[in-house]
Amino acid sequence: MSKKREIREMANLVGNSAAHIALLPDSEFAFKEATTYTEDATETASSRTWSVSDIEEFREIALKRASSEIKERVGRYGFPKNKVEEFISRAERYISLFAESHLEKKE
Repeated sequence: MSKKREIREMANLVGNSAAHIALLPDSEFAFKEATTYTEDATETASSRTWSVSDIEEFREIALKRASSEIKERVGRYGFPKNKVEEFISRAERYISLFAESHLEKKE
């Protein structure tokens, strides 16, 4: 698989995980699902080293995915719409932690 495709795949998995964690931090089901997605992304992340631009691309795609999921689900889950930015901020922290922990930078 190409590096660009791996970045997109990881970012979509982590973005989805971040949305789950941000919206439903106390849900056992959401936690399990997020863990599964994150483990899949971790496997891909450990397969190579990543340039700074790769990591930035990953962050952008993951945040876009998380934001989209959050905006789509916030009303469905009964959360007030004015909480969207708070949820996105939580998701962004999750994405940053993943990048810092699992994306080894090229030297």
